[in-house]
Amino acid sequence: MHSKVSRGANTSAASPPKINNSCCFCGLLDVRARSVNDEMKLVTAHAGIVADSERNEEYITSSMFDPRAVPTVAAAVADTAVRTGVARKTGRN
Repeated sequence: MHSKVSRGANTSAASPPKINNSCCFCGLLDVRARSVNDEMKLVTAHAGIVADSERNEEYITSSMFDPRAVPTVAAAVADTAVRTGVARKTGRN
């Protein structure tokens, strides 16, 4: 991660930068996940597609408005749900 980034990401809408949970919802629905586990949370954070050259103190994780974000994060979450056994179905639509 960028060395100048000093603040952590969180899900609070009141405190930027935030991680938008909606980036992972499609993956959860695709495989009908029973729950969200720690592995899925980690893969959501690591699946972000913000390049090092794009990162700064205000932009450390993908926005759901980035057209690359939702499909990338959804696929990673769905694959992790299947791998960790919380998916009700194994194929993505």
